Amino acid sequence: MELQGSKYCYKLPPLGQLPSLKELRIAKFDGLLSAGSEFYGNGSSVVTESFGSLETLRIENMSAWEDWQHPNESNKAFAVLKELHINSCPRLKKDLPVNFPSLTLLVIRDCKKLISSLPTTSLALKVLNIDNIVGT
Repeated sequence: MELQGSKYCYKLPPLGQLPSLKELRIAKFDGLLSAGSEFYGNGSSVVTESFGSLETLRIENMSAWEDWQHPNESNKAFAVLKELHINSCPRLKKDLPVNFPSLTLLVIRDCKKLISSLPTTSLALKVLNIDNIVGT
């Protein structure tokens, strides 16, 4: 699935509720400042395994995005995520969510304000590519 936004979209839909979603690309949501519980599907319903089938997540060209909020502790989000790509998110400054047990590839590029805490993973991580990041 690919979502290509606009400067008028301020929230992401509850994509964590899609149990069969395997690939997701989110790009160019220029008005989006934060991805929070609505993204995981935790808003009004109880979701215990957001993005339960998601294997590849690409987040790109999000010029205003500052904060990626972590799911609550009872949510086993991203349990099978293998690839995470975050490109050209110059204002992203909060820590990334920390638990990606199946992650094998992590690519972070052009995220100049990203705090330098990397997700904790199992020993599955095989490729780590970080370019143009300065912790502030």
